[in-house]
Amino acid sequence: MLRKILANFIFILNILILFFLFVYDKLEFPNWMHVIGRMHPMILHLPIGMLIMVSLLVLLQHHFKKKSSRPILLLTLYIAAAAAALTAFMGIILSSEGGYDTVLLNRHLYTGVAISLLAWALVYIFQVDTKKKRWFNAALVCSVMILVLTGHMGASLTHGENYVLQPIQDKDETELVITDSTSIYEAAIQPIFKAKCFSCHNEKKAKGDLIMTSIESILKGGENGVIWVAGAPEKSELMKRVNLPEEHDDHMPPTGKPQLNESEIVLLHQWIRAGAEVKKAWTKFDTADSVRIVANPFIQKLQQAASAEVSYSFPFASAETIEKLNTPYRTVAPFALKSPALKVDFFLRETFSRAKLEELLPVKEQVVILNLSNMPVTDEDAKVLRQFTNLEKLNLQGTGISGQAIRELTELKKLKSLSVTGTSVDGKSVEPIAGISSLQEVFVWNTKLTPADVDRLQKKFPSIHWDAGFIPDSSEMLRLTQPILLNESNVLGDNDRASLKNNLPGTTIRYTLDGSAPDSISGTVYKEPIPISQYTILKAIACKEQWYCSEVAQFALFKKGFTPTQATLLNAPNKDYPGIGSQTVIDFKKGTADNFRDEAWLGYREKPFITLFHFDHAPDINSITISYARNISSYLMPPTSIEVWAGNDQNKLGLISKVNPPQPTGMESSRVDGFTLPIGKTNYSFYKVIAFPVVKLPDWHPGKGDKGWVFIDEVFFN
Repeated sequence: MLRKILANFIFILNILILFFLFVYDKLEFPNWMHVIGRMHPMILHLPIGMLIMVSLLVLLQHHFKKKSSRPILLLTLYIAAAAAALTAFMGIILSSEGGYDTVLLNRHLYTGVAISLLAWALVYIFQVDTKKKRWFNAALVCSVMILVLTGHMGASLTHGENYVLQPIQDKDETELVITDSTSIYEAAIQPIFKAKCFSCHNEKKAKGDLIMTSIESILKGGENGVIWVAGAPEKSELMKRVNLPEEHDDHMPPTGKPQLNESEIVLLHQWIRAGAEVKKAWTKFDTADSVRIVANPFIQKLQQAASAEVSYSFPFASAETIEKLNTPYRTVAPFALKSPALKVDFFLRETFSRAKLEELLPVKEQVVILNLSNMPVTDEDAKVLRQFTNLEKLNLQGTGISGQAIRELTELKKLKSLSVTGTSVDGKSVEPIAGISSLQEVFVWNTKLTPADVDRLQKKFPSIHWDAGFIPDSSEMLRLTQPILLNESNVLGDNDRASLKNNLPGTTIRYTLDGSAPDSISGTVYKEPIPISQYTILKAIACKEQWYCSEVAQFALFKKGFTPTQATLLNAPNKDYPGIGSQTVIDFKKGTADNFRDEAWLGYREKPFITLFHFDHAPDINSITISYARNISSYLMPPTSIEVWAGNDQNKLGLISKVNPPQPTGMESSRVDGFTLPIGKTNYSFYKVIAFPVVKLPDWHPGKGDKGWVFIDEVFFN
């Protein structure tokens, strides 16, 4: 009975498959059939396994009694043929969605149909050719060979060209070598796309008509247009897709593919927000720029991987020596695994001295990279530097060196890269360094070198790249960068002040604390650090003659205030965003709106945030501030309502304040925000704070009708 059912199923499905092939160009399937088609990758393993099982049974059948093995083999053949027909049928439906290389798809399609027909033929031949089995064995061998070929082409469609054979073939792809001139796109962004996006968006398989293997094809976009909007990550299709829940149909990469981790998502967000630069060198971003900060770990990883391939003849320094040389103001670390080469970075200008440099002499043979950026290095210190004979990269940006130091550095015969940006060297004094045969690049922007000096040096020493940075036309007005907040945290203690800075000398910073936007004539001129008494939005702008003022920078500043003795979560957060429990909201550790998956945040969606705070010694409190994340594209919204209950008995609390924070009216940049509830002068022992998430996202939101989230990292009592 089962065989008869399977025989009819195989017959009908193969006839239907052949019909589909004849009218393939005119096929249009309803949406519900595409659901069946997308099950093709799930079911295709069944015919593969069954045909392999048939082959094994044929090879081993002489070990079994003929009468007992024949029924098992025949049933296995029926199942294999039915599975092959069903897989081919689903594959035809899936292929109609498009987004694949046409030639490769057609080959995969026809060989898949061939397997279905051969499996059907095997059932018939097995029952007819009962003696010599020559035709059956020949058909079985042919089926297995086509099966391997079909699988290879299917893997190429889904995982990239030549996926199966790639591990045993020579790699002809040139590994990226990161230099100071490498664009931030090549150094940090493209490697993410290559690892997580290329398999579905390449010349052979362009899902959504989007190809991401080159910047030119990316900028053309796909069926949904361009994938990013420079300066607006919240409006960028790329960020919308990666921030959707993984189970969402539009989430990218799709379920089952390698997913972007939090660091990669943050980097993409910051890079797009900074303008999505594709040509600007990663070293041209200020060291305090958020893009540079989040990109550095990615770039260093690639640099270390590249350096691991370089063989050094000098010995390893002992682990004890390296550990002894590491301090809070100096790091000494291997530049790559299993390599004796060391990288040294100095921090905090005030702690630097020549003695700190001389302490490195025990490992002078192993140091190949030395970063002294913005340290008070003098020409005398160069006499110490010349002893690091294996030095390949030296960063003296913003130091006090002059031409005298350059003459000392000519002893570094293995030097490949030198940065003297922001120093007092000129065209004549820097020239001796060109005598080093290994030297490849010298960074001289923001020095006394004129464009004529750089042009002369480039012509005289063409094997060296003399990088003068961007030299603007004297008649061209450029826009200043935004002021930066120097405080390590935006949570200020009683004695802390908000410190601002702009790196361009002669710049005037104006700021406001009342929410209004400063401009070139309004706002207070910044002269000294600003005292903050409560939660405050600090807005600042940088201006300078013959420059366009910067964009307005906005900083949310929180006053640390009183620390509760204990916090108790009366509603548990979502299991995916548990923070570190109740301590999360009283540890003064702030999160970022882009990296809302770290342990700084408590996330609520199905139920409100409800936390009870207890003070052993009740202080006089005038206000309570809730710090929350606004990341509209990721459904992180302000609370719809906030309530504060208080009293000296935790079982008898009274409502003392309730507000409904204003809700956003459209997409906006993500940020950490705060909302303050004035409560008068109170000194209760217990405070219960409740924050309600959005029940239904508004119509303008891409997820309209869905539930929103409320993410809280701190509650402040002032």
